[in-house]
Amino acid sequence: MTNLKYVLALAIAMFCGEVYAQVATSIKVVDTRDIVPLPTDYNAEVKFEFKHRGTISVPGAGSYSGLFTIAPWSDNSGNKTHQLNFNDGGLFYRNALPENSSWGTWKKVLMLDSDNRLGIGTESPLVKFHVGGSSIIEQRIQLGNYQSTWLNDQISGYSNGIHITDAALFVPVHLNSASDLRMYIVDDSNDAFSIWGNTCVGGSCGDLNAASQIVRFEGGGNVLFNGNIGVGVTFPTAKIDVDGTIRATEIKVQAQTADFVFEDSYELKKLSEVEQFITTNKHLPDIPSAKQMEENGVGLSEMNKLLLQKVEELTLYVIELKKENERCHARIDSLVTIQP
Repeated sequence: MTNLKYVLALAIAMFCGEVYAQVATSIKVVDTRDIVPLPTDYNAEVKFEFKHRGTISVPGAGSYSGLFTIAPWSDNSGNKTHQLNFNDGGLFYRNALPENSSWGTWKKVLMLDSDNRLGIGTESPLVKFHVGGSSIIEQRIQLGNYQSTWLNDQISGYSNGIHITDAALFVPVHLNSASDLRMYIVDDSNDAFSIWGNTCVGGSCGDLNAASQIVRFEGGGNVLFNGNIGVGVTFPTAKIDVDGTIRATEIKVQAQTADFVFEDSYELKKLSEVEQFITTNKHLPDIPSAKQMEENGVGLSEMNKLLLQKVEELTLYVIELKKENERCHARIDSLVTIQP
């Protein structure tokens, strides 16, 4: 675009010097509004014309336009003839060889707005470079300062998918807001992909607070979740909250056992006390009632401990009953012996 400015300025200067031998105060614009110009109509000249926009089929806006032509030579040996069109929709350019019977396609000349922003497919760019539509990048996009020590990120071409490189060991992806989540692809010994919360330390999100890590997928297949996991549950309230059946070949629960029942200090209830409790409450002592289980669920580790406790208590009751049974047999045997 800079070279185009130089060509335009040079052509105007040459035209003014050729038409006037003294200082020029204006340039004559010829009214050829309804004439369709061909490349062969121009012969080693610079020309300004007033045109209907529809006459020359130029894109843009407004009914009329200004046409500026630079024809360096009369035949193809002098290379192409160039045209610029000025209308309410912007600045447009086309060219053709002098001996051609038609012009090339009009192309819009890209220009920065008053805020130094460039728009493609939009007349109102919101950022420095704004594309209003789809785009194809055949090579790569450079992110950050090329001289930076850690923002040297790149998105390479289509054949290799998306390839991101970074001089540091992670690539952050986040929006410009302190409340947004952040995704990190970490190239360390674990080769991890992780999602973090919005807690940054040291004034930079390049240094994250470890407590803000939400999920981490490691190269070895390990997954770390710093929160609750819901399966079929919208708002999980436990580390793993599942609404449905869980199938596994084995479940291992690490919890306290009930061997305290065998300690000498343990007070085993009398069977009469157990009977009275069952009659009154309709369930075993220390075991939640059916209503409590339905309302609050059952903790596997706690229930396993309680069931083992009851089995151990039952074992003690059986041992005591066996001893009592042996004492009864001994008395019966002694009575039989003393009979005449």
